[in-house]
Amino acid sequence: MKITKYRIFIDAQKETDWLNEMAAKGYELKKTNGFSYRFKQSEEKKQYKVVYTINKEEASSFMSEENGILCKAFINGYAYFESKSSNESLLFNNNLSKQIKLLKNRQATLSFILAFNIFMGTLLLYTSPHLIWFIILPLLIVAAIGYAQLRIQSVINKINQQIRFN
Repeated sequence: MKITKYRIFIDAQKETDWLNEMAAKGYELKKTNGFSYRFKQSEEKKQYKVVYTINKEEASSFMSEENGILCKAFINGYAYFESKSSNESLLFNNNLSKQIKLLKNRQATLSFILAFNIFMGTLLLYTSPHLIWFIILPLLIVAAIGYAQLRIQSVINKINQQIRFN
């Protein structure tokens, strides 16, 4: 049986935990684009790890046929690894400062979109106040982006704490 789940994750560790929960339920990840996840039911036990890497070549260096680690997908700097053995945990030399850099880049992009929506909402308010729906839509987008910014900043703070304690 094949199923598709839709999720948005900001934290790679939470995404890894969720993928491993799905594997524990007997589902094998077949394909992902970072938002939708396609699974098929499988008897074979798998383990997953989402790791930030610079490029596909770096992701390839983690793969190994002898220990059964395969890269299922590479999306926006994140590599999705699968191991056929679920006994031992997948360990990678994951550079936390790279993760912070990626998250700050996402924050910069969201900040630009936020500023653009505030500008458009203000422009629409002054030029055509009778079109209330065109004013409310940018405000809803601003609220959603603001929430995403707060979530990203909390993940950055957690990673900074991990760096300090390591």
